Amino acid sequence: SRGLGDVYKRQALVFSAVEREAIQEALELLRTRGYGIVSYELESERTASGIIYRANLLLQARKSRKGDAFVELLQQDPRILVERIA
Repeated sequence: SRGLGDVYKRQALVFSAVEREAIQEALELLRTRGYGIVSYELESERTASGIIYRANLLLQARKSRKGDAFVELLQQDPRILVERIA
């Protein structure tokens, strides 16, 4: 039998927004589209123009999915800035 590792792949993802709600909505969107959130950390950074919320997460997606489909999902929201994918 195939292990879970054969079916799922994990991806690290960092994105940010100036609104905390935008981060929460993005997480909910990922969940409803079938992405598993393995780990999640939210940090806030104070800048000259205000606070930026940055989400660090580890996603679990089925390998059959187009690799970066989650990036396109997130980019549909103009409040979200995708910073890093690993």
